[in-house]
Amino acid sequence: MGSTMELTREHLDQIGEYVQERLGLWIRSMSPPLTVQMDPIYIERMVRIEEELKSSIELTREGFARMDKRFEEQRADMHARFEAVDTRLEEQRADMNARFEAVDKRFELQRADMNARFEVVDKRFEEQRADMHARFEAVDTRFEEQRADMNARFEVVDRRFAEQRADMNLRFDQSRADTTTRFDELRADMNARFDQAQSHSNRWMTILSVFMGLITIAITVTTVL
Repeated sequence: MGSTMELTREHLDQIGEYVQERLGLWIRSMSPPLTVQMDPIYIERMVRIEEELKSSIELTREGFARMDKRFEEQRADMHARFEAVDTRLEEQRADMNARFEAVDKRFELQRADMNARFEVVDKRFEEQRADMHARFEAVDTRFEEQRADMNARFEVVDRRFAEQRADMNLRFDQSRADTTTRFDELRADMNARFDQAQSHSNRWMTILSVFMGLITIAITVTTVL
């Protein structure tokens, strides 16, 4: 089958103009000479052909008018649909903007909450640092007090040694004129006293070593806490 060509309104108008221009010529060519009387059948056929051509032209025009109307309706429907699509896009854009604003607001609230929490943590660190400084100052004060107490005790011991030495010197001066026996007895007594003093000194040194060990343990425990 051959391919059919779609006739547009312009083509139909050209066909109508072509038929109107040549219709008289066709009728004259089909009609008998003037000397011969025309057959009524031919006249009736020509009238029918002309009426059918006019009817076809009118139907063609009506068809094109309907097509134009349908095109206008389709165009109006397309405009309405595009307007609806634009409206939906605007609504979606407004909804997306609202959602993004809500997300931004939530981020701002989270940021403010995180800043507040970090400030609380910083405040707690500052309080802990101040408490640690106070504790270290208290430990330093206790060490100073213990050092002063130990110095005072050593001074007492030194004073007692000095008193004992002075007493021993006095006794040596008083017993210089005594006999050898008294001198030997005095030497024995002095040796005994020296042993006692050494034992006493060793005891003090042991107590001092224990006391320093306790201080070291206390410092270690305080540092761990």
